[in-house]
Amino acid sequence: FSAGAGTKSLMGSLGKWLMPKRVPVHWVAPPKARSFDLGILPVNFWQLPVTDMADSEAFYEHYALPVTSTGGRVKVAAHNHLTDGDPSQVNRKVGPEEVADIRRFMKNHIPSLAMCDIRSDVCLYTMTPDGDFVLGPLPGHPNGFMAALAGHGFKFAPVLGEILADMLEGKEPVFDVSRFAPGRFD
Repeated sequence: FSAGAGTKSLMGSLGKWLMPKRVPVHWVAPPKARSFDLGILPVNFWQLPVTDMADSEAFYEHYALPVTSTGGRVKVAAHNHLTDGDPSQVNRKVGPEEVADIRRFMKNHIPSLAMCDIRSDVCLYTMTPDGDFVLGPLPGHPNGFMAALAGHGFKFAPVLGEILADMLEGKEPVFDVSRFAPGRFD
């Protein structure tokens, strides 16, 4: 079972600790004068101290991904301090304040992108209490396996598919995935 933000409802009580989050994602047209292509702009992840409010999350986290195709755009988004997002009722419109927030981040940390054209969309993450994957057999269901990928699993899809295929065939995965056990939060 791996249904993105729908995994929580699919798993019933087993998914009680999954937290679907609404994520505004911004696609920024880079300036022609500088390359933001893959191989020139690194994938980058920012942890910036929270200084403007008392919060249990000590950092604002943002990321930017390089352009991967001709005429493409840089992907920029926040990774935490996200609102809950019920996949059946999520607001798919990105508001002007959300665009202003990402422009403010870019102005301070990737200034050459700050005033570029932005197209925005909304996606959903399924976060876990520890921000890590859930991967493995479902407790009490000998033929059931699940994957919840905490907003960053797409980068690991090939290896995660291999691990799950091994599990489904009753083989021990090549990698130790015990830290991702589905029952670890109970």
